[in-house]
Amino acid sequence: MRTADPTLQTYLDRNVAGATLLVAPETGQPTSGDPIEIVLTGPDMLKLQELSQDVQALLEDEVGVVDVRDNLGSIKGEIALQPNREAFR
Repeated sequence: MRTADPTLQTYLDRNVAGATLLVAPETGQPTSGDPIEIVLTGPDMLKLQELSQDVQALLEDEVGVVDVRDNLGSIKGEIALQPNREAFR
């Protein structure tokens, strides 16, 4: 493995605490996932969405990079209700 593009690593160093970006060469073997996956984690979904868009913009500017996307989907809040069955009796 080698360290990735210094521009992207510099961006991550400045904006994502503890981020490390490594690039592994392709093995030539079939894989079930994408060739490159960047995982951003944290408690603030709005911040993660913003960082995701920033990283995608950086990657899209790189020659040869295609199909840049995220898997965040909708970040609308969800509420799970559990009825108190005893209160209904």
